[in-house]
Amino acid sequence: VRSIRTHARVMGALGFTNEALSGVRRAAQMDPISIVTLEAQAHEELQARQFERALATAKRILDLDARDPRGFEQSVASAAFLGRYPDCLTGAAEGMRIAGRAAPFLALDTYCLARAGRQTEAITRIGELDTIAKSVYVSPFLQAVAAVGLGRLERAIEHLERGFRSHDIHMVEIRMSPWLDPIRGTPRVQKILRDMRFPE
Repeated sequence: VRSIRTHARVMGALGFTNEALSGVRRAAQMDPISIVTLEAQAHEELQARQFERALATAKRILDLDARDPRGFEQSVASAAFLGRYPDCLTGAAEGMRIAGRAAPFLALDTYCLARAGRQTEAITRIGELDTIAKSVYVSPFLQAVAAVGLGRLERAIEHLERGFRSHDIHMVEIRMSPWLDPIRGTPRVQKILRDMRFPE
């Protein structure tokens, strides 16, 4: 199951969406109570813009363990893209209650607050994320997600450029992540994509 799941994640990052979805769903059929596998399935469904399916898979995670941060992270992301900002904010708050003020939830909360029109709170939240990044490593990719939510697109691109220079592991998502749709076509992000030399 692990090798199928890993192969699917790689295929998804490279843009082979059908192969990725087929792989994670096969892995989930083989081990339907593996939260790691269900998280991979939700992630690939999100990358494929199948947001309702991703949300349903996230709910399966939370049915297995109502306190698992991965379930909240995937459900918050799905709700954000479905425009269900109250659900997004509730999930982010619950995720932070369980996992602490972890960077992924701060980034997601920033995005959802901004998209819900709560700009002042979103600015406060991204400030908290930036403050944390001064003392511990915070993925520039996550900082880019938060910046996109606020409409700070130039700042988001700067974070991605820094992520590329620092070999941030999350940068493998740059090609397909829906979080980056507003900036993927810009010349600077296209340069990052070329420099990362994804296979065709």
